[in-house]
Amino acid sequence: MTTVDTDHLRFEFDTDRGVATLTLNRPDKLNAITDAMLEGIAEAVDACQEYDAEADGVAVNTLVLEAAGDRAFSAGYDVSQFDEKTYPVEERAWRAATNALESYDVPVIAKIDGYCLGGGLELALACDFRIASLQSEFGFPEVDIGLFPSGGGTQRLQPLVGPARTKELCMTGQRFDGSTALKDGLVTDAVPTADLDGRIAEFVDDLVSKPPLSIRAVKNTVDTGQGMSREEALEYERQVYQPLLWTEDHAEGVAAFDEDREPEWTGR
Repeated sequence: MTTVDTDHLRFEFDTDRGVATLTLNRPDKLNAITDAMLEGIAEAVDACQEYDAEADGVAVNTLVLEAAGDRAFSAGYDVSQFDEKTYPVEERAWRAATNALESYDVPVIAKIDGYCLGGGLELALACDFRIASLQSEFGFPEVDIGLFPSGGGTQRLQPLVGPARTKELCMTGQRFDGSTALKDGLVTDAVPTADLDGRIAEFVDDLVSKPPLSIRAVKNTVDTGQGMSREEALEYERQVYQPLLWTEDHAEGVAAFDEDREPEWTGR
């Protein structure tokens, strides 16, 4: 287990399971986000990529983004930083953090319990999956201070809930709970708070049990295909699929099937 704790951000990597956990660690401030925290998120993803580069195969299987405390995933960007008028720095930090989460090869899961507002929700939207407690409270309150969710919020929300619902949420700043988020399609699953840890563990275990190269190929083709025509996306899918036929994991999967046993994946 590798652990790094700095600037209100904790990073842990379970080398045996290949599970990285990134924790927003500012519970006394409802995990309000600072530029240093955003920069730390990008650095943590860089560290995961270094683990992959140094491994014989694949080192990281999943990345979980969670938060300390029992009140909030994140109440949003720390508005006290607006007094410093550091918008260029803030914009670069937001883009670096959200792009890192979104573009990293592995499945990224946001574990949400409590407030998930403004910039906190934008961070969650940059993840592949969002699993929340039913008591969680979502919303984009930026409109009430003369702004709107410009850290990717309007663009990442729209494919999930549609343009009209995106406009409604961003224009009104309305708050809604986990069950509404699930109904809207904003979260992957919503469960009682007492069941959240178990649901996350179950989902992570399921992903870890699969061949990592195939998992990464799915994320790659789904995300990349969104910016292509149907014909281009189908061709890209074929190009990503072909190399998997020559991997050790594919051979192992076929052998395990023939021998009626559990496969042992190596990420090669």
